[in-house]
Parts: sequence; structure tokens; C-alpha cells
Amino acid sequence: MNVAMIGLDSMYWPTVWAEALREPSTTGPATTRRPAHRLVACCDLGVPPADVQAEIGQTPAEFAARYGIRHYQSLDEVLDREKIEAATVATRNTRMAAVAGRLIDAGIPCYVAKPVAASPADALMLAHKAQRRGVPCTGGVTTRCFDFYQAVHRMVAEGRIGKVVSMDVMHQHGGFAMFPPRTWYREPAEGGVPYWLGWYPLGTIRWLAGSPITTVSAAGCEVTHAVRGEHEVIHASGTTQSGVCWTCRIYFAAGGRWGFPMHEVEICGEKGIVRTATFNQHIEVFDEAGHRNVPVEPMPGDPVKTELLNWLDAVSRGRAWQPSISEVAHVVTACEALRRALRTGEVARV
Repeated sequence: MNVAMIGLDSMYWPTVWAEALREPSTTGPATTRRPAHRLVACCDLGVPPADVQAEIGQTPAEFAARYGIRHYQSLDEVLDREKIEAATVATRNTRMAAVAGRLIDAGIPCYVAKPVAASPADALMLAHKAQRRGVPCTGGVTTRCFDFYQAVHRMVAEGRIGKVVSMDVMHQHGGFAMFPPRTWYREPAEGGVPYWLGWYPLGTIRWLAGSPITTVSAAGCEVTHAVRGEHEVIHASGTTQSGVCWTCRIYFAAGGRWGFPMHEVEICGEKGIVRTATFNQHIEVFDEAGHRNVPVEPMPGDPVKTELLNWLDAVSRGRAWQPSISEVAHVVTACEALRRALRTGEVARV
């Protein structure tokens, strides 16, 4: 498949996705060989080169030269001159939906950088467009790419702990100190921590509960005061449509040397409890048979890169992919509810 990268002004995604797409993809036995996906073009969407460089450390022209691809400044040019079969989208959250929406209208499947939009209305618009046009789209990266979360999900899906009644999810993401001074991630209009970090635990809850989030209550605090008014530690709780009680913790003030895990989950069912172990080398199960450790089979390669490549494989083979853009849109509505609950101190309905 020919892939275009639309948007370069996002500090992480363009580089990691470009690296994924230039990795060898046709090695191994022919029966298990991954289809080759080629990055053929990039588009900076008219964003000034200095702004792109502030995010990814290189100008659009330098990026294109590094990966041997064609560089465009407008989406119109890409659509007029390239025959692309899929696109990645990574730009400001407030710009993302308009860009991805145009690609969907053109029938092009999109892998949109999380959290895909800066409002539920924009996310739901994308879901509606994709459903109406029959275009397979998603948002990522998600915690589904981690082997230990997949192991927990399998245990829940197989009924090993019975009906799920509650869960707790933790996400730790370092701190503002690692973010460039000029990055748009620091601008409140782009969603802030409730969107671009709330995405992970709220999406995990939606996935593992198998049900949309319906209520959110939350409290948060500033720790480093790196960005005025931005909550760096958040505790939230709520319910899902199926009645699962959930809590989540978001830490965005950890020091670089703390060595604290990035993701953890604990799920309580009617027959037992399953949780990830520290640093996710195995998962722990507590049930009538007692306590035991269950090893997690590690997946090869970088999980962030692998999720993109697996989505491209699914699109090229006509296979369904989860989460769909509709499920992603539901996660965005939960992110907005989290932001609202933090602002008002009241329970927010999704």
C-alpha cells in the first residue's frame, strides 16, 4: 500500500511512524510475510517550517529528504498528484478532524494520532463520515498494542474472573519538562492532559469493560506548575453503561529517574481478580485456586510501530480493526467529560 503522512507538526508521531514504514516488511516465510507498505509522500499542511522543526527537530524538507519521499504543503496537492491507499494524520488536535475528514471524503483510510480531535463534536463527525463512506479509520496509539494488556483482555474475555464489576487503571507519562517550550501541546485549546493523556486510561476502560463510559468525577492538582491551570496529577472515577465501576490515575509529574511504570491495570470480577505486575513481566491472578503469576508472551518489535503496521495490514486485507473510529469517538466524549469534571468539581455525564 502507498501511504501518505499528512501533518508533520506533532512532536512524536511523524518520526516514529516513518521509521516503522521503512523497516523491512517482507522478510520471513511467505505464508506469514507482512505486506509491504510504502511511505511515498508527506504534507506539512502549510505549517511554517520553524513550527514543524520545533516539534520534530527537522524541517519538512529535511524530513522528506531523510525518508526519500515527496513533500507537499497542501492537502489538495497530495490528493491531486498522489495515488495513496492510506494516510496517517498528525497535527494539532484542533486541526485533526478537518484534515482527516477531507481524506475520508476522498475514500482514504486514516490512522489518526490520538486523541484524534479536540472536541466530541469533531470526533463524532469523523465517525459519521467514516461510517457513511465505509472507510476503515481508527485512532492510535492505544493500550491494545501492549502484550500485557492483551493478556488481561483475553483473561476477561474468556470469563476467567467472571463478570467484571470494577477496575482501576493507571497511566504515567513523565512530566512537562520533556515537552518542547514552543509545542502546541502546552496550549489549553488543544485539550490538555484530559485529552492527550486521559485517552490512554479511558480508552482502556472502554475496551476492557466492553462498554462505553457514562459518568466521570475527578479531582486534580498542579505539581510542577509548568503550565498554569494544567492538572498534572488526576484521580477520576465513574461508571460504564454495563455498570462497571472504574477508577483511574494519571501522573504527569514523575521525574525522569523515578523508574515508575507507565501502565497498570487491576480488574475485579465476580470470580477473581487479575492485575498487571510491576513493569508487566507477567500478570497476577487471584481466585479460588489462590494466587499465581501468569507469564506474558512478549511480542516482537516496538508496540507503537507494530500497531500502525497491523492496522495497515488489516486495511490491505479488508479485515475489521478495533477500535473503530466510532469507538474512538466515544473515548473522546469521555475525555471531554473528564475535562469538564475537573473544571466544575461535579459528576459529568458522557
